[in-house]
Amino acid sequence: MRSYRDGWSTAAVGVALALASGVAACGSSEDPLASKPAAAILAASTNAVAHATSVHVHSDLSSGKSTGTLDLYLAGNGGRGRITLLGNTEEILRLGNSLYVKGSARFDEGLERTTSTRVPRGVWIKVPANSRRLPQFGAATRMGTELRLLLASDGQPTKLATTAIKGQRTVALREAETRTSSRIRYIAATGTPYPLEILKQGHEHGEISFTDWNQPVSLTPPRNAVEVPPLR
Repeated sequence: MRSYRDGWSTAAVGVALALASGVAACGSSEDPLASKPAAAILAASTNAVAHATSVHVHSDLSSGKSTGTLDLYLAGNGGRGRITLLGNTEEILRLGNSLYVKGSARFDEGLERTTSTRVPRGVWIKVPANSRRLPQFGAATRMGTELRLLLASDGQPTKLATTAIKGQRTVALREAETRTSSRIRYIAATGTPYPLEILKQGHEHGEISFTDWNQPVSLTPPRNAVEVPPLR
């Protein structure tokens, strides 16, 4: 499942490509970050992410005939959101050591086959956050774990354009991943150098956005959740 979750997109792909290729890579006195080498820009952004307290992550991915979407609000004490893969949507919420999932009919049926618990359709289930039954969901709601996965960089980045993403000036870094895919990371050129967007190109293609850095994230446990026993 997680093989579809490291860079995802909307129709903005074509526009972003045009912006990235149409402007020469350069810095300016107004954007001091842009005058630094690519490796230094990436290091500054990585350090900023490590000290962030929350973020909203949204992405769409296409890989062949498969598509997936991810929409997560992440904070230090938990996270919430939705994951859709191959037409199946799971809602997830973690608060501290408790993980809640409201899955698709396919998810519920699979859970019932592996446990004696009857799962009514359309209700939330509750398991420990470190449950071996649902490790992928626990990991997805851990801010540090998820950001390390989504922002992992392979190879040496190349500095491209200074351009605007949703009205904010950014520095673009191209990162080689494999022979058949690459991605462009857009980092805020002014203020704190948070990543704002990643554009993935190739066999797996799409866009992932990072917004609402350090904004409050509401995490309210669902009522009447069905508790599922841990694996033995």
